[in-house]
Amino acid sequence: MKGVILAGGLGTRLRPLSNYIPKPMIPIGKKEKPLLEYIIKLFRRNDVKDLIIIGSYKIYQIKNYFGDGSRFGVKISYVEDKQEGTAGCILRACHLVDKDFIVYYGDILSNINLKNMMKFHKKRKCIATIAVSSNVPVEVGVVKVRDSKVVSFIEKPKIKLYTNIAIYVVKEKIIEYIRELKGRKNKVDFAKDVFPYVLRKGEEIAAYVTNCYWNDIGNLAKYEKLNHEEISRIFSWVEEE
Repeated sequence: MKGVILAGGLGTRLRPLSNYIPKPMIPIGKKEKPLLEYIIKLFRRNDVKDLIIIGSYKIYQIKNYFGDGSRFGVKISYVEDKQEGTAGCILRACHLVDKDFIVYYGDILSNINLKNMMKFHKKRKCIATIAVSSNVPVEVGVVKVRDSKVVSFIEKPKIKLYTNIAIYVVKEKIIEYIRELKGRKNKVDFAKDVFPYVLRKGEEIAAYVTNCYWNDIGNLAKYEKLNHEEISRIFSWVEEE
């Protein structure tokens, strides 16, 4: 199975950092290694060593650092992203993927067990498996109100619904649906377009429930709140190299 890493576009939500480096290259942890290094080593840790990085903005920085991947124990191919959406860009890499492949967003930090997720996906034999979690807090405080009076205030509670944490295992067949949607619009995204579309077509999407560490580092506010000590502790297997 291959891994597809979406390196993203301009990273406007991470400015001014992204004025100088692409989003997946932001430094994290006490040793300030690039976020993308954590992602690549997560794949390797789970025996996925054939990776495809789809990107455009300052992609040369990623290529200069990771090269062909041999220094990190993996093989990396690069595909240019034309800003066609998280799913639309997959069409440019369809000649490189296997029957099943993993899609991982380049601004996500996680220690998810990809081996278990792949086994779960193969057992379910569905077109896609989405990693979901009930361990993700909302971004704001919540107020309980009764008779126009504040009863209690909960700071950033964990919602009882499952959250899509943007890590997918998909069958190659999904490319057919992406191509159909791409014929109608310029940008095609997985969550917004593809997954609702395949459900309407009668396909099954499985939910892989996990309580792994997960952090969306998609904007400057989230990046500034990172606990780098905690990251270094949880991802010691990344930083020890």
